[in-house]
Amino acid sequence: YKMGVGLAGVSTGVIGPYETVHCNTTYFRDPTRKNWYPVDQGHLALDMALAQSCNPYFYEIGHRLGIDGLAEYLTQFGFGQRTGIDLPFEDPGLLPTQASYGDRWQPGHVYSVAIGQGDVLVTPLQLAVYASTIANRGVRYEPYLVEEIRSSTGEVVRRHEPVVAGTVEAPEEAWRQVFEGMRKGGAHPLGTAYWVFQDFPIPVAVKTGSAETGKAYADAITVAFAPIDDPQIAVAVFVEGGAHGSWVAPSARAVFAAYFGIEDKGPARINKAD
Repeated sequence: YKMGVGLAGVSTGVIGPYETVHCNTTYFRDPTRKNWYPVDQGHLALDMALAQSCNPYFYEIGHRLGIDGLAEYLTQFGFGQRTGIDLPFEDPGLLPTQASYGDRWQPGHVYSVAIGQGDVLVTPLQLAVYASTIANRGVRYEPYLVEEIRSSTGEVVRRHEPVVAGTVEAPEEAWRQVFEGMRKGGAHPLGTAYWVFQDFPIPVAVKTGSAETGKAYADAITVAFAPIDDPQIAVAVFVEGGAHGSWVAPSARAVFAAYFGIEDKGPARINKAD
């Protein structure tokens, strides 16, 4: 969720593409809002805020832009809407606004929403489309399963051609920072998925995350695409009760290895959470 929030902040001008925010263990405007990491991460701009998944950076964008401003921008990614896939009973999820909270609304809710928590509801398919949209620098396609239907004689009765469902408007500096942040997520020693992709032969753009559910362990999420300089495939991994997004990132690595025909034994070591 944080890539979209970062793009929203830079695109609307509430934060500069290279402006830094102090990523301390708590958020300076509201000490009850914690960072996931128990050590001060320093002053970070968008790229390293993504790579290290700094909560206070995105709290600050939420504070400056407001919950309705976030919703107005993030709707471009298709959140809160059906993707249009050729399957029945698709859930649109929820892109929260002040109105959607109703009588429960408190100003502090924007902080939770700004990191993809609170009332935010997305499907794994929406996350895959989201990763693809970022890979395409803002072009969002309608997903589908059936590419073509043939008759018993082999004649093509129907072919499903790619359909552009929408576009995300953002300046080049914003896209550059988001791509760099996702690259560093897997390539920088401080990146949350560094231990997964540091030795992978193809450069990957990756972001890990976790969805709190009130249960003992959060749901684990990783979104990624590759190669970062010429994207061909986008992946979303979701594991209920998986605890940490980086813990399920090896599944994304396995998908990439299979897609690109790489013989791969997986990450060399497992010693970092997100």
